[in-house]
Amino acid sequence: MKVLIIGAHGKVGQRIAKAMSASKDFEPTALLEKKSKNRFLKRWA
Repeated sequence: MKVLIIGAHGKVGQRIAKAMSASKDFEPTALLEKKSKNRFLKRWA
């Protein structure tokens, strides 16, 4: 299932992104406010 995570840079968003990335059932996409925050979430991509 494709999922859009809004506010993925926050604490809860980070936990959700990490958990969904580890699962085969979800395909998460992070929605970020600034491009500079992108490097932080790439580790789960």
